[in-house]
This record gives sequence, structure tokens and C-alpha cells, in this order.
Amino acid sequence: MSKLSYATTEKNVKIIHRNAIPALKSIEIGNDVHHLGLLLDFRKNRDLAAFLPEQGRFSLSWVRLKKEETLSAHAHPTASMIIITEGEGVTMGDIQQPIAAGDIVIVSPHSKHGFTGKGKEGFWALSIQFEGLGLYEDPTRARVKFAQNGALTDPISLLEKDQVKHEERFRKGALMKLINSEFVQQKEVRDKLLEALNFWSDWFQRILTARVAAGNPKEYQELAEQHFAEEAGHNKSLLSMRHNMPVAFWEPILDATSSWFYQKVLSGTPEERTILMHCVLESASCIFHTQAQSMFPETNHFSLHSELDQEHSKEGFEVLRKYPVHDVEHLREILWEGWRMAEYLTGSMARYAKGKSHR
Repeated sequence: MSKLSYATTEKNVKIIHRNAIPALKSIEIGNDVHHLGLLLDFRKNRDLAAFLPEQGRFSLSWVRLKKEETLSAHAHPTASMIIITEGEGVTMGDIQQPIAAGDIVIVSPHSKHGFTGKGKEGFWALSIQFEGLGLYEDPTRARVKFAQNGALTDPISLLEKDQVKHEERFRKGALMKLINSEFVQQKEVRDKLLEALNFWSDWFQRILTARVAAGNPKEYQELAEQHFAEEAGHNKSLLSMRHNMPVAFWEPILDATSSWFYQKVLSGTPEERTILMHCVLESASCIFHTQAQSMFPETNHFSLHSELDQEHSKEGFEVLRKYPVHDVEHLREILWEGWRMAEYLTGSMARYAKGKSHR
């Protein structure tokens, strides 16, 4: 059910003071901190968040830059309108021009722009975006890229910085905790873990096939076919390790997350497929197989995958660099979603292995 706006559910009038909106003064992207002056996102106030509609969603923020305070040049994938309500300043980026109360700055997607406060007090402005989340509504995934030495940050470098954080988080997840615990010494736990891995590996074979069948531009397709050739049939290796015993369980979260990856790869863009297959699944697999080698010394399945997956992980970023990336914020979102789903997927494996299935 869609969310109704506050205005349609209550008959009253309220005044929301500017200082009742929580403030955001800086944002961290990668290892860099970018100062925003003072930004007050309307949706951070409970009453305003309830009032603003979710359908036809737009975002509003107060922006404050004091005299000589600067919001560095940046760009974002959504159009933006800045209404100067008090004071004066200057723009930077694609245009350098004075601004004052009553001026309206319109910014098309991916245009480089920034501001410096001038006059006695700098300026206050309303920043408006007309679709999606506000630019800083989720401070951990700001929808902006800042310029460095006059040039916008390399989009793939942003993805690679995100990747480091996602990998570190995965290393602390349920599956990695399991294989580093005393539980993994129990034969029943090891057998159930192999069964869960076999269940996922069967799904992974379908995902590999879907990626090739979906069709891609030349270099993406070459990578997809090479990936398929190197990974095809690896579920049979797990099956032989289990003495050809069929997978005899169904775990709902494991099945649902596997299906999510299948659908995303089947219907996504070449960039999205590359992110999910190489930057998420192969990277997570490399982390797991590298750590799990010592658990199963009787087979080379895990050591082989550790080497292959490391190469497959690198190939994702390599092919992305060969094509222009126009909406890096969307790809950062896909990368974030993929890693969260990988955590759910591998977490369900760990629970099943320990006898805590959701069935």
C-alpha cells in the first residue's frame, strides 16, 4: 500500500521551524570528507517526512553557506533547483556567476556546480530534487560525486572504494564467522554446509547461463562467455564431494536470494550484470573459498575457486573502465544491494549448517 501524505490524513496546520530539522554539515565519500556548509533535509523532520508525498517523490533541503564558506564543485544524476532565499554568493563549476536572494539556479543531471557564500552573511537557499532520494538523505550513500583538482572523481574509483568497505563487512558476516568457529569441526555441520553450497552452486549455473543468453555489447559478452566457460559444471564437483547425494532441502531465504540474483542478471543492464557477477558474487566467493581451503583438504575445489574467483573479481572493474559510466550513483546502489543480498544468502547457508533453518 502506498504511503498517503500527511496532508490527506490530518486536518491541522503546523509550523516547522528551520532549526527543528536535523543538520548535516559534511559527507564522507571514500576516504574524503566534503563540507556541505549546513544542509537541512526536510525528510529528516518527522512531521515534514509524513507530509511530503512518496508518490511523485521530490526532495527538499535548506542549504546554508556562511561568508566564504564553500560547497565544492560536484555533480549528481538527478536535476536540481536551488532557490536563493536570503543573502548572496557565487557559483562555481560549469558557470561562475554571482547569486542573490530571489535567484533560482537550475542544474541539469551530471552538470558540475558548487557555491561559495558572499556578502556579510553568506546565503540561505532551498535545494529541490524532483525524483528519488534526496542527495544526502542517506549520508552513507550520498548521490553526488565531487570534483578533485577541477575534475570529477573517477566513477570506477568510487565503486572500488565502496567495494573495499563491502568486502570488509562480508568478512565479518555469519558465513565467515561459521568457518572460523569450532562448529565447523563437526562433520554434520560440514556436510550441511556443503549441501547448502551445492544448492547455491546449482542456482549459480542458471545465473551464468542467463547472463550469456541475455546478450551484451561485444566486450561484455566476451567476458560473460569466458566466465561461463571457466565456471560451467562446478556444481558437479560439489556433488561428487557429497558422493552424488541429491540436495534434499529447501531453505526459503537461500532460495529467494538466489532467485533475486537470477532475475537481476536476466533483466539488468550489462553494467548491472557485471557488478553483480564479478564485483559481488565472485568477490564474496573468493573471500569464502580462500578461507575455507583448510576445511576441506581432501579436495582442490576450494583452492581452485580461490584462484579463479580472484581473477573474475578483478575482471569486473577492468571491463567497466572500458566503457563510459554515466550514472555511477545507480551502480553504487546496485553494488550495495548486491552485497546485502549476498549477506542474506550466505547467512542462510550458515544458519542451515548450524541447524537453524527458517523452515
